Amino acid sequence: MPEYVNHKQEFGRPSILHTCIQVCNDPENIGAPLYENGEVQQLVEVTADLSWVPIHKFPIFTGHDGKLYYTIQYSIQVTYFSGYTRYELVHGGINYGAVRAEYV
Repeated sequence: MPEYVNHKQEFGRPSILHTCIQVCNDPENIGAPLYENGEVQQLVEVTADLSWVPIHKFPIFTGHDGKLYYTIQYSIQVTYFSGYTRYELVHGGINYGAVRAEYV
C-alpha cells in the first residue's frame, strides 16, 4: 500500500525520505490494529535518497496555506533472504533501489 508525504516546494527539491516500519505482536492472528497500541513497535528506520527520482515525477499542489507542495507517493518493498533483508524505494511503479535501514 503506497504512503504519501508532502514537502513544501519553497524548501527545494525533495532529497531525502525518512520513514519507519512497524511490527505488531499478533499471537491470535487477528491482524494489525487500526491505531497504535502496546502491541505495535518500531522495527526499522528507513532513509531513501530521492535524488534518483526525476523532479517532474512529484506532483505539485496548493495547500490550505496557499503554498505549493510536492506530493511524494512511495512504498518500501521488502524482500527477505536467508541471511538478510533488503528494503527498496518504489515510486510511480519504478523501483529506485536499496534504501538505508537502521534497526532500532
